[in-house]
Amino acid sequence: MTIINSIEKLRNGKVRIVFNSDSIVELLMDSILEYNIIEGLSITNKKWDEICKASRNRLAIREALKFLAQKRRTTGELEECLQKSFSNAEIFYALERMRDLKYLDDESWAFDYQKSYKARGKSKKYLANEFKKKNIPTDIQKKTLDIHDDEVEALWIAHRKVKSLNNLPINKQKVKLHTYLQRRGFNNELVTSIAHQLINEN
Repeated sequence: MTIINSIEKLRNGKVRIVFNSDSIVELLMDSILEYNIIEGLSITNKKWDEICKASRNRLAIREALKFLAQKRRTTGELEECLQKSFSNAEIFYALERMRDLKYLDDESWAFDYQKSYKARGKSKKYLANEFKKKNIPTDIQKKTLDIHDDEVEALWIAHRKVKSLNNLPINKQKVKLHTYLQRRGFNNELVTSIAHQLINEN
């Protein structure tokens, strides 16, 4: 049997429970009311485990919803957020629930990112690094990058950049444009070809 020594009310609808074993658990106030948990209550370990599991899962879901309400996120981002306060089982439960509610969809996120202005003028290499930071699964990365055209994006951003280089000597224009495109992850062959083409046209 476990005995509850004290219950401390916290912010955000949570409570801190201290047991006679000196172990401490934070749960939702809703669980305290639902299961009629009071100070001095004796409870079997099995029953307490059931209550704790249900409440912690609810709390993980609440924190997940709060995090996702700020802006659109990937599974990896949400998982990283929840790792600060929850066990692997609680995180798994929350992630599955968010997927069921259609609040998490890494494939949709990746394709929408690839179509967005953030991806304009960026190489496949650049996007791959961004996807890696967001922990996008490899198979989704591949499908998304397969439709990303480096030449189209390099030409688009190069046309914009070359306008600011008109007052420089030709050689300096090529060097600056070459460096600019390389920083965005485009390969050397493509960069050289575009720099030569646009500077000569200009």
